[in-house]
Formats: sequence, structure tokens, C-alpha cells
Amino acid sequence: MYICLTHSPRPLDFSRSSRPFLQDRYKSSNRLSELPEFRSLSKKDSPMWFNNLTVWELNLETLKPTLLHFFKKDYTANHAVIHQDTLIICGNTFFERFDLSSKRSESFSHNWFAGGHTVYFDTITKQFCFSCSSSDAVLFFDPEKKVFTKTFRMPEKFYGYNYALKPIDDVRKHYINNDMQLTHINCCYPCEKGYLTTAFIQGAVGLFDFKGNYQELTSGFLGCHSARTRPGLHGFYFSDSPTGHLYEMSWTGKIMKKISIDCTWLHDTQWVKDDLYLFSLSDKNKLQLWDTKKHSMMWDIDLSSYGNTSLLLSSS
Repeated sequence: MYICLTHSPRPLDFSRSSRPFLQDRYKSSNRLSELPEFRSLSKKDSPMWFNNLTVWELNLETLKPTLLHFFKKDYTANHAVIHQDTLIICGNTFFERFDLSSKRSESFSHNWFAGGHTVYFDTITKQFCFSCSSSDAVLFFDPEKKVFTKTFRMPEKFYGYNYALKPIDDVRKHYINNDMQLTHINCCYPCEKGYLTTAFIQGAVGLFDFKGNYQELTSGFLGCHSARTRPGLHGFYFSDSPTGHLYEMSWTGKIMKKISIDCTWLHDTQWVKDDLYLFSLSDKNKLQLWDTKKHSMMWDIDLSSYGNTSLLLSSS
């Protein structure tokens, strides 16, 4: 199994990484009223720091991790996956396709590719899907034709109204910052039912079907990240980041399991096999492997050699 993990050069700001802070930040019912004109927005609020990226091989028999690659990127690389020996890196305003054998690279972007958070390959439609927080949208890319094919935007019916974005509107140039976003979508994960999304501001997990119809599955987990499915779980799991909890939940929103660890910002979790999960602990800047059935940590890795804060995970 290959594991990708991103790393920020910025230390975690503990004063902004708590549920009370987030509740205060997003509590106003008038949060999206009296916004500035879209054309008046600039890209000054767009992240400009350079993230790093590590790629690991995890032996599923011995559970021993081995570092394969360490990349220092000159852009805000937020998430990555390996697909057919190619590293797909989701940046803030574009994605990079990097051939691990030839070292050749090409990049692609879109008017709504702003606040890029995650990338995954959908084995059903044979396309990549990207979650983009600034546009509150999911973007789809056909790797054979090398074109973006469609977009799903988080629905105003559930999350309010900020800007009536049109395809010609360039959110990269007119960046919608976190406090003006509908949801700050930070994940889109393809599954057999469609596309699982995680809304940071509402603490909601939702599902787009393949036609773009949306339903909310649960909410109230303010600051959550990365809803995913896994084999054997009749539902989904996600990270409740400010509380350090991993939740396994049914499709009807019933909590089936809550795993708590000593962590004040659990940025991401990634299922490995059986009851084993990887945890990206931003507050400790560590990667840990846990047996959640026994509630025991099997190992942890200090990530300070790669950056100051651990971020998002993926497995391939």
C-alpha cells in the first residue's frame, strides 16, 4: 500500500484550532449578507505558502512503513494520490500530474479551481474529482481527454447564498475566502453511491449522486475532514478534527463507533485494513497507526523533518 501525506511549513495555530473558536467564527446568521462584489475580490487571500509531500510504502503484512519520496513543492500542495504510477497532486489553484518514473510533469486548471483540497480517482466514471473550497465545488477531470467535464456546487438550499458563480467567473483571480464561503468543502470521495463531501463550516457530511443531486447525511461536527468509505463498513468514516475523534457512521447518520485519541487537531484519518487506521495529528506533527479495536497505538513517526504540521492522507 502506498501512502501520500502532505506537510505544511506553518506551525499549527492552536488559538484558531478549537471548537469554541470555530463556533464563534461562523456563528453569525448574517455571515453571508452584505458581501463585497465578486469582481472586487482579489487573490490576496489565496494560500501562497509552499507545502511538502511524502510518499510511503506500508507493508500490509509487517505494517512497517518505508519512506519512498520526499518532495518540496513550490506551491500549496494540499493532497495527493498515486494513480497508475503517476502522482496526482492537488494544489490550491491547479493540479499537477507527475510521472514517478520519467519525472515529467504537466498541470491543469479551471476557473473554479481555487482552494483545492483533495483529489481522488473515480473508478466508475474513470475521472478524477477535486474538492475546491473557494468555489464550494467539486470539479471532474477526464484524464484521457485531458479536460474538465463538469462541476457540482454545494447547494444553496442547504447552505445559503454567497455568489451566483458562472463558468466564466475566475475564482482563482477573485478568491472567495473562508469566511465568505458556503461550506469550505474540504473533501470529495467517490464511492458506489456517488461522491461523499465534508463541509468544514457546518460540520456536515453529504452525498452527491452521479447526477449531482445532493443530500446531507449528518451535521454538527464543526471542523470535520475527509469522509470516506471502506470495505466492511456499511456507511462512512470521517475525522472530527477539533476533538481528536474518528467516527464510523451508518448511511442513516447513526454513530456506530467513536475512537478518541490524545489529539487537539486530528487533521485526517486513513483506513488501512481490518480495524487499523492511520492518523495525521497536526498538533503533534506525527503520523500514527492505531488498532482501533484494541484502542492501542502500534507506532508513530515524528514528521518534523518534512514540515511543521501534518495535513491530509491518502492510500493507493
